[in-house]
Amino acid sequence: MGLVEPLFDMDEQRFKETLRRSAETKHDGADGAGNMIAALDSALAAARQKGELREAVCCMEEAFVVKLQAFGSDDDRVSSTCGELALGYNTLAMRMVEEGQFDEAYELLKKAEILTEEEGSLKSDFQKRMKLNAITLNNLGCFFKRKGKLQAA
Repeated sequence: MGLVEPLFDMDEQRFKETLRRSAETKHDGADGAGNMIAALDSALAAARQKGELREAVCCMEEAFVVKLQAFGSDDDRVSSTCGELALGYNTLAMRMVEEGQFDEAYELLKKAEILTEEEGSLKSDFQKRMKLNAITLNNLGCFFKRKGKLQAA
């Protein structure tokens, strides 16, 4: 939808900085973001129905940033969207590994790892954060195994 700067193509450092800035933005609540969130939810549902995983992940990214700016990092809606995004990154990354797109897959797995860090938006749900972190670390192991880097796996 292009409503916020896309996270998908950012490197790891810029991704972290964007998340930090978004969390520090003045939180104006649902009033200022409600229509945008509804549009993104609709676009996400359409992308999922069509099986367009990359587009779905892009919608999740935008929704995450909008919710983060509107509600702050401690809000349950932000945590839920963060979890969906981390899972989306993992799913898309493993599809890319299967297609031999290793550089892009690695970047997505690193972003999923950032989302599951202790100080991130999942900090209030320890079990969910640990589960998503375990999935991400497992997928990083699979990634390195597939690349033939068994020591790193």
